[in-house]
Amino acid sequence: MAEHYAIDLPFPMSTNRIWRFVGNPAMQDHQRKYVRISPEYHKWKIAADALYLTQKQQLGVVKLGKFFIEISLSADMRRANQDGDNYIKCVMDWLQRVEIIHNDCLCSHGLWGWGTAPTGCRVQLWGEPHRQVNNQLPLDSQPAAD
Repeated sequence: MAEHYAIDLPFPMSTNRIWRFVGNPAMQDHQRKYVRISPEYHKWKIAADALYLTQKQQLGVVKLGKFFIEISLSADMRRANQDGDNYIKCVMDWLQRVEIIHNDCLCSHGLWGWGTAPTGCRVQLWGEPHRQVNNQLPLDSQPAAD
């Protein structure tokens, strides 16, 4: 039986703003440089978690294996030259972190667009419950052998 969920989230972070480089950009390759999540992304995840907790009991979410996703970004929050496709990764990574989906690589297809989203972002998911097979992905999601 296919499951369907509609989840409201805050307007997501752009992929371009998720990470921050730490260290001097002028450092030579052998010197220490690394990447960490931005403080803004950390705050977004906390806000998304809090908003989700207000919906979780009503949703009764079962972790999805293969799934289809539709992401609606608030048209009211859109800036003039904003690229909507930059907001998909943030949402997909969050869905995986809170175990609504098993892995974002199991997305069979998806849509995104500017529309109605009262809290900034509305996510709709359709899919089958995840089936764990010996600590691996379900058989129907394994890559084909060459």
